[in-house]
Amino acid sequence: ALPIYLPHTYTERIKRLSIDGQEVGEPGMLARLAACQGTPVVMVAGDKAACDEISADIGCRTASSKSVDAEGVMRHRPRIESMREIVGSAYAAIRGMAGGAKPTLPLHQPGHFDIELHAGYEVGGDAEVERMAPDKYRIRSESILDAYGAFQRFVERLPELRSQARNHRTTLHVTP
Repeated sequence: ALPIYLPHTYTERIKRLSIDGQEVGEPGMLARLAACQGTPVVMVAGDKAACDEISADIGCRTASSKSVDAEGVMRHRPRIESMREIVGSAYAAIRGMAGGAKPTLPLHQPGHFDIELHAGYEVGGDAEVERMAPDKYRIRSESILDAYGAFQRFVERLPELRSQARNHRTTLHVTP
């Protein structure tokens, strides 16, 4: 199994994200959101972990500009090398589609999201978020887009509450 990483936008908040039992990072989550609108991901550029994840998940073109070494140090590729790979991958993706290649859509009708958060607080329930246990929350929605919107609003509340305690596991279940 590939290591799954959420990028800097979520790292301090979310420990693990699964959609229908498949652990994904932000690239996988965003690919599924695009897929529910019939829009395939044809190329991803970013860090090696994101590229590896999306390539294994849906097989699109990728171009990595950086990676993490065994000691956890971020290693950036030379700028010109990264730019050449990004442009080359983008052109190859466009040529493939012009030639009739059909991009793969990931499964895009999830039954639920499971999000494990780094936090240490209690959040009161509201119309969107049902508190299931001291550290578990559930969001029910008719669609993945609505569930994702509710998830984003929940996550936006986390930074102001995060300072109350650190590194406590909280699980959020999102069910469309």
